[in-house]
Amino acid sequence: MAAPSRGEIEAAVTAPTYQVQYWNGSAWTTVTAAWVLRVEGAAESAGGSSGVALGADATHRLTITLDPQAASIAWERTRVRVQFSFAAADLITRATGIVTRRTRDADANLVWEVSGFDDLIAKTAVYSPLFYRRPASTATSASSVEDPTSGSYAAGIVNYVLWMAGGRPIEQIATYTSAVFYYRCDWAPITPEWSWVAGEDGWAELSRVAKACGLVIHQAADGTVTATSALGLGGSATYTFDEGDFERISEQADTGQYITAVRCAYTARRLQPRQVVYEDTTPRAIPATASATYTLAMQQPVYDYEASGSTLPADTVTATTTEGKVLSCAAAIVSQGAGRLVITVTNPGSETMVVSRIQIRGRPIAPTEEGQVTTGSGSPEQDISGEVGVWVQSRAHAERLTKLAYDLLGSVLPTRTLSGCGYDPDRYVGEIVGLTYSPWSLSAVAHRITAIRHSDTGALMEVDLTPSAGLPTTAGTFMIGTTYSGGDTRLLGW
Repeated sequence: MAAPSRGEIEAAVTAPTYQVQYWNGSAWTTVTAAWVLRVEGAAESAGGSSGVALGADATHRLTITLDPQAASIAWERTRVRVQFSFAAADLITRATGIVTRRTRDADANLVWEVSGFDDLIAKTAVYSPLFYRRPASTATSASSVEDPTSGSYAAGIVNYVLWMAGGRPIEQIATYTSAVFYYRCDWAPITPEWSWVAGEDGWAELSRVAKACGLVIHQAADGTVTATSALGLGGSATYTFDEGDFERISEQADTGQYITAVRCAYTARRLQPRQVVYEDTTPRAIPATASATYTLAMQQPVYDYEASGSTLPADTVTATTTEGKVLSCAAAIVSQGAGRLVITVTNPGSETMVVSRIQIRGRPIAPTEEGQVTTGSGSPEQDISGEVGVWVQSRAHAERLTKLAYDLLGSVLPTRTLSGCGYDPDRYVGEIVGLTYSPWSLSAVAHRITAIRHSDTGALMEVDLTPSAGLPTTAGTFMIGTTYSGGDTRLLGW
């Protein structure tokens, strides 16, 4: 739909309509319209001053002010969504998340503070197996295999974390109609040697892998968590803002992320021979005929464990009776990941059993050689080693990453802010739009929407735009595995 002009809004020609809904455990329930006093929110497509920085630093927030009568609604970590429209058009979800805080003002009005699904993902402990030379994220589609329990699973670690946190691919919404949230992934342009997660802050780990592998991760307006390739930040405009669409325009250029040189350290990891990967001599007592479950944390990521199916070797557990008689007992795997093994130990006898040792064997990966790579020269120089964690594991990876970072941040990109815009539910963060503003000699110049802040309960919005010309694109880059004609002229991919 076309964005309404300021005059149309003030004349109530295109009065905003909206509704607030919450998930009651089985269905979306609409909050009584008279109880909704005000809705405000903001969404970003990328963090940092450039608007195109790699990682998962973008924020998504929403504030809903309600009449005291809404106090009966259970709010703690409840999913909510706000749908906007104009006149008689269809309602479109343009803000959603989880209520993480409720306050009350002097008039007894309630305020729900809503976080994006990054809060949920951050607090979900995920333990994955080790993946070898698998793209950090793989493209989702109507037919992509995303369920890690499937025997044909081949998706990336980003997909894995999002699925395990309750997400499902948006392209398969017809199959997963009541997912906690949905996600969409591009192919990551850089592939790590080894990838795994071991119970860390899930969102922080997604940010590190995104920064290491050329991804920008953010929550879209409809709630879809989106992993976009660095080659997908540009493109063709789908809409154009002109001087009738906003009251004010301003521009800010910031050198906070500008670089002329970038360096990155790497630590190679190699698969090791089978060896003891866990040993514990803490005494543990198990009652007669009972079983006990133990969670064992690994010091190094483990590629596989010595076992026959789920049955561990007979010498995994050393056990005796309380009088010292040696017992033979069974130990089995309940669940396994690169950083954690959960096992059960069963006491087969009629008296208490004392476990004096648990020893697990497997093939770990361990750090080997280290190095550092620099692209560019001069100052300012940025060291990104601390931002990418363990994900850069070869010199080739470091070279590709520093070149990509240099290409993205090697020039200062201004942020252009349009204020006093009529709220248009069809606009979304990450969209490529044109901007026309004759005093600055701009005519349909392509920009990426990097932030949208809506206020006055859907009447107005403020939009941040970053020029997208010159950003690397898939169409302008040679990619391994793709066929090209002899006349193609493109950049060499990373």
